[in-house]
Amino acid sequence: MASSVQQVCEDVIFHLLTALHQKTGLDAVCVAGGVAQNSVANGKFSRRTPFKRFYIPPAGHDAGTATGAALYVQHQFLQ
Repeated sequence: MASSVQQVCEDVIFHLLTALHQKTGLDAVCVAGGVAQNSVANGKFSRRTPFKRFYIPPAGHDAGTATGAALYVQHQFLQ
């Protein structure tokens, strides 16, 4: 069952990323959220999507919200 869920998850991720690339034409993408921590899928990005560069934040899940908020404040108000 886990293998089947992984396969479906990857199919959805790569379908969405391919559509995003077609819509934007960009070569770089940042992927965040709990699914972005799926290292098996992440290892296949360059083979299964047209993107050339990927950024996956180390705290890309919900805990990263606090980090993002702190970085926003730093860049918007403290520089």
